[in-house]
This record gives sequence, structure tokens and C-alpha cells, in this order.
Amino acid sequence: MASNSSSQENDNRLEQNCSVFNIQMEFHYVSPLNLETTSIETQCVMCPSDMFLSEEHGPDILLSILSANTAVPLETLQTVIVPGILSFARKIDADPVNLGRKIIKFGVEIFLPEPDDEVIDDSLSTLNFKPASRSSIQALKRMKLGDDQDHLLPFKKGRRLEGLTSSTSEKECSICLDEFSHGEEVVLMPCGHVYHDGCIVRWLEASHLCPLCRYKMPS
Repeated sequence: MASNSSSQENDNRLEQNCSVFNIQMEFHYVSPLNLETTSIETQCVMCPSDMFLSEEHGPDILLSILSANTAVPLETLQTVIVPGILSFARKIDADPVNLGRKIIKFGVEIFLPEPDDEVIDDSLSTLNFKPASRSSIQALKRMKLGDDQDHLLPFKKGRRLEGLTSSTSEKECSICLDEFSHGEEVVLMPCGHVYHDGCIVRWLEASHLCPLCRYKMPS
């Protein structure tokens, strides 16, 4: 009986001396092709605020919970999601309106691009497009990015390609939304838009239209 009483007293002291974060998180996976939410994951995190805000423990606590319960890539969690949530939590904790509160509750909405393969497969499955001809796909210009990443080089040549339109200086593939990197092989469409080779080939195998400008490839 004394043991139970002592345990209850310890719990009460802990509650009195430490506030708790109750964080409701929603992860919205959005198709980059039509900006519509395709799925939502929810996650609730409860943690003593002093541990959560600790530079030593906070990032590991949040990362372990999210990596085990969401489909968000680990790198995105480490570099974007976890630091962003912790920064917001510190602002909430420092707000005078929350002084003395035992439970500090707030919500977070996070919007993420849908994984590449799902984006392409799901989007194309809803469209009744004619595929581009195999010969026109094979004839597309394969390039690789130059040293300054603002120019393209012919894929199997060493000289810089002249006369390209400004659209070839795009920094990311509009299909998967990943940034282009130095030396990476890309495809230059006749309309001037640039995509990852694998992304645009898969697209053109289902649709003969450029994803950005609707340029018509031979079908």
C-alpha cells in the first residue's frame, strides 16, 4: 500500500515539474503532376518537453518514432522534418501563453511529394493517352550536365552544346522533382524541356505528350 502511494507521489511530482508535448502530425503525400493529395498518414507523439527539446535526445526520439511509423524517406526526416518540428516546438514552448501548462498540444501538417514510381504509375493509369512511338523515344537527345550545371553536354561528346533554350537550365526533373546532379544523364525533349532519362521514357511509353507543355511526340 505504501509502495503504491510512493509511486503515485512520484508520478504527481513528475507531472508538476515537467510539461508534456502532445503533437498531432499529418503527412500529406501530394502528386507533383496535379498537386492533389493522394494519401495521408497521421502520427501522434507524446513526450516530456524537456527531453523533446534537448539537443542530445530530442532529434533521436522524434526520428525513431517517425522512421518506424511513416513512409517518409530517412534523409528527408533527418534534414527537413525533424529539425522543422523541433524548431516549431521550441517556439511553442517559449510562448508566454503556454507558461505553466502541463500539456502543450499542437498540430503539424507536412506535405511531401509522392514516391516517384507511384506518381508516374498512378497518374498515367487515369489517363487514356497514346504512347509515343518507340523510334521517337530512342531518337531523343541524351545529354549530361556540364560542370556548372547550367549547361548540357552531348552525352557521348566532350564539347559544350550551343544554342540551347533557357528551359535547359532547369534544376530539377518535373516528373520526380529530384534535382539534377553533375554528370547525370538527362533527356532533352524537342520542345526544350529536360527530364531524367528513366522518368521521361516511362512517361512516353504511356503518353506521347510532354508533361509540361503538351508537346506531341510521334505516336
